[in-house]
Amino acid sequence: MTGLNIRHVAAGLSKADGGPAYSVPRLVEELRSEGHEVLIRTLEPVAAQDLSDIARRQSPAVHTRQSGPPGRLFGASPDMASALRKDALECDIIHTHGLWLLPDIYPARMTRKREATAKLVHSIRGMLGPQAMQYSKWKKKVVWMLMQQRALAESHCLHATAASELDEIRAAGLTNPVAVIPNGIDIPDLNLYPRAVGGTRTILSLGRLHRKKGLDKLLLAWADLESRRPEWNLRIVGPAEEGHDIELRHLAEKLGLSNVSIEGPLYGNDVVQAYRDADLFILPTSNENFAMTVAESLAAGVPVISTRGAPWSGLIDKNCGWWIDNTVEAISGQLAEATTLPSVTLEEMGRRGREWMKQDFGWNGIAREMIAVYEWLALDGAPPASVVFD
Repeated sequence: MTGLNIRHVAAGLSKADGGPAYSVPRLVEELRSEGHEVLIRTLEPVAAQDLSDIARRQSPAVHTRQSGPPGRLFGASPDMASALRKDALECDIIHTHGLWLLPDIYPARMTRKREATAKLVHSIRGMLGPQAMQYSKWKKKVVWMLMQQRALAESHCLHATAASELDEIRAAGLTNPVAVIPNGIDIPDLNLYPRAVGGTRTILSLGRLHRKKGLDKLLLAWADLESRRPEWNLRIVGPAEEGHDIELRHLAEKLGLSNVSIEGPLYGNDVVQAYRDADLFILPTSNENFAMTVAESLAAGVPVISTRGAPWSGLIDKNCGWWIDNTVEAISGQLAEATTLPSVTLEEMGRRGREWMKQDFGWNGIAREMIAVYEWLALDGAPPASVVFD
């Protein structure tokens, strides 16, 4: 079969934009390797070097923002809108990622036109979760009523990365077909990242330093444990949002913590090495649609403690980590238990997690699931098993 002509739309692909800055370009890379014609459209970053490395390698079409508040607050870009108008007439699929900005609205406006031929897929990217909805609450309510609800309702298929996100889609009153397909993960060659031997043992929390991530609860939990675990240290690593790193440092100082480091972001190989140097990974989040860092940690062979705000119940099923309540008491108790386990036990848990990632989350298989959705929409075939209608 001739390859499909596909456009992906993501308002931001900068290093600070989190998971989509990796997962969208990586999906595009796999789609191209399968013989499809794919282009990413995104808005200009603050500086060209801010684009994630994988995004730059995919040579996205970078569109200028409109000057003034429309461009700054809502990502308005007549340049992108014009390009998408043409795409709707020429492409098989337009696949957009995210909510609340005009690049998340333009594709629906263009594909609803009578002459349009492209089918629209819309990835929610965790942005309908209850915690996510609390940030910029009133702006989101206005955008939802004026534009976003209609744009989603008119999509030919929505995309969720977990069953919990499907529940959020239905709770929002959306009845579209939904493809439930997780993000993929690259499996690193561990020979290239030797684990540090001896010395202090490390608990790592890596990702955006945002209030929804529950890092204040993590510090409070660690305060209950630090004096009893002098051989362990806690690393909190990632780009800060809204000055949350300063808040965390103040809290750590107030609690009198000494074996804690709150660090800036890491990229590329340094991220993998940080996982490899850790004995445990922890994500104390309030809400995640997927939580790429959990998958990355497991792929690097490190067991994970995740709160139930992330859809990782499989940590228990696969015996490669813990899935716990999002309370200080639960976090403290689980850390206390996990840090008593010998290194060999944690390493065996990490090996099981790595095998799980290889089996179920490799990018090639994930891309093929997404292609099956595209072919169903573009070629009027039977819906694949990933698509849910109720």
